[in-house]
Amino acid sequence: MSKNQLTQIETTVRRGFPVVVTGRFVEAEPDVGFMTAGFEDLAVCTLKGRSADFLRLTERELDELACELMEVFNRLPSAADVEPDARDFQ
Repeated sequence: MSKNQLTQIETTVRRGFPVVVTGRFVEAEPDVGFMTAGFEDLAVCTLKGRSADFLRLTERELDELACELMEVFNRLPSAADVEPDARDFQ
């Protein structure tokens, strides 16, 4: 599954504080030390695009956000799943 693209979701943390979570999916590459697939460069921002570092999210909260992001990512169609538009061949 090669979907090297940014994935973004809107969700809430703690008691309903809205945030935007963005990450780039990377595939497992055991030969270079990446043993499992996941997200790199996970960023958590407010809805206005400002850093949400002030929330001081725990590792567990960040892991839960990464899991939510992975759920959305897994529902995205891959390039092989999308039928080409006839206009692409004109």
